[in-house]
Amino acid sequence: MKKAFSFLILMGLSHLVLSQFVAMPLNYPNDGNGYMSWWVSIADAQHAWVGTVKQAPVGGYQAFPVAVKTNDGGENWIFDTIPATGNAWIQHLAAWDANTCYYLFTDGNTGGGAVWKTSDGGSTWSKKTTTQFDGGWANFIVLFSADTALAMGDPNGGRFEIQLTNNGGNTWTRVPASDMPAAQTGEWGLSGECATAGNSVWFGTSKGRCFYSSDRGLHWSVSQVSTQYLHFCFSDPMNGFGWTAAEDVYYQTSDGGQTWTSNHNPTGSHFGYMSPVPGIVHGFVATLTQPDTTTDVIFTNDLFLTSSFIDTNISKNSTGIFFKNSSTGWMGGSYLWYHNIFKFQGELTTVQEPARLDDGMRIIPNPAFRDAVVVLPRGTDTGERWVRILDLTGKVVSEKRYTTAGQSIKLDASALRNGIYIAEVILENGTGLRQRWVVQH
Repeated sequence: MKKAFSFLILMGLSHLVLSQFVAMPLNYPNDGNGYMSWWVSIADAQHAWVGTVKQAPVGGYQAFPVAVKTNDGGENWIFDTIPATGNAWIQHLAAWDANTCYYLFTDGNTGGGAVWKTSDGGSTWSKKTTTQFDGGWANFIVLFSADTALAMGDPNGGRFEIQLTNNGGNTWTRVPASDMPAAQTGEWGLSGECATAGNSVWFGTSKGRCFYSSDRGLHWSVSQVSTQYLHFCFSDPMNGFGWTAAEDVYYQTSDGGQTWTSNHNPTGSHFGYMSPVPGIVHGFVATLTQPDTTTDVIFTNDLFLTSSFIDTNISKNSTGIFFKNSSTGWMGGSYLWYHNIFKFQGELTTVQEPARLDDGMRIIPNPAFRDAVVVLPRGTDTGERWVRILDLTGKVVSEKRYTTAGQSIKLDASALRNGIYIAEVILENGTGLRQRWVVQH
């Protein structure tokens, strides 16, 4: 099945796109080494944490156990040294909020893995692992809460090593062999390469396989997607994409990674990196690598059935793109020491046409003077839910995450102007429920 991207028109209009990614000064040392903001973990609009790869002109990767953080949306950056010893190479990081963040390192000489955690915004750090990943190689870490984490490493004893903690890293339990399919000979993963949505986790391997779990890593399955290593990205527990930056073929799944279909990218470009846009059903942003050493960025809210450029001709970046919501996003920079990161300064929207309304979702009262209550259909009152209020232009005027069960959700109209809005509830499985909401003070 081949999908139409509406790219022929878009490519012709690319010169009309306004720049929405702005280079921000990160001020890495100007010492002749290359510093790459490879991973960004976003806490909120003001707070983001960066994992930095340091590379020497001769000699390759170098130790750089430093947490880089902003508390003011990128205007200023703090460099906090993490007391990791040896040849500490950053592998990944995961932030829960402005205070809690985990950094994952491996020793470039001996391998293994070490998880370091801060609970006070980077002022102090504690090592949370001991013998975990000994004899292996740690690759990534993901968080399900401030204290619940999953760390993954290359095959160790014939199976990929998955370590789980429910107490902030004080103790870890490896997923047993009975719950992890066997690795193939010569199979491995890559640093920081994983995808998450709700309680689901996916990662790719050098053998073109996709490992996936729908229960926070307790049990795993595997599917064969390609014959080479793929990146993966999911917008919800069911819908996702796999691709390699070396070819114009991409793969799509709608059943959580069990089965995949291949498609040819009609842009003449290759996907570089991709991020979901939390809060937008089927929303993704993706970088396109161009032969002229520049990068374009596209956005879709319908699984790439259609898409639009949100920036073009960015000086070639070789690292990832990361979004927290429709207005908060970052993209890694190049080797330029003085602006090694790009900040998104636009607004992505779900409303490209009049919103679909759902009879099963009610708002009482409607119109509302101050407070109102969203009543959800039965069966949609559990799991993580996002509630967003949009105006009729598609701009998000408020949003909030709910993790506790309940069939009703309170809305506050006190800060809204009189008018018509769209109330949107996004369920954990990616389904979106919408109703028109009238505010009349």
